[in-house]
Amino acid sequence: HAFPRGVLYLVGMFDPTRQLSTDVNDVLAHCVEGRVLPRVIHEDEGVREQLARGNPLALEASTQAYDDVTWLTDFIAQQLNGLKAPAASAHAS
Repeated sequence: HAFPRGVLYLVGMFDPTRQLSTDVNDVLAHCVEGRVLPRVIHEDEGVREQLARGNPLALEASTQAYDDVTWLTDFIAQQLNGLKAPAASAHAS
């Protein structure tokens, strides 16, 4: 199967204690060669608890998932800043 070019992949619900999680991450990294983000979103009970309460974005700051999502938002912001067109020169007519 062909994977789209120009796409980055994020592994979610990663549990490093489960062999299946590490195997899937390794296979994906091999299949898309360098397009898997360098960090994963860890499986975190806090995420399930917040979803059950109807607060999908209200993560506890002390959770691994919070750290992962914070890293992801910073990464996306950096990528988007790199895509912004340069500001127009004051001398442009």
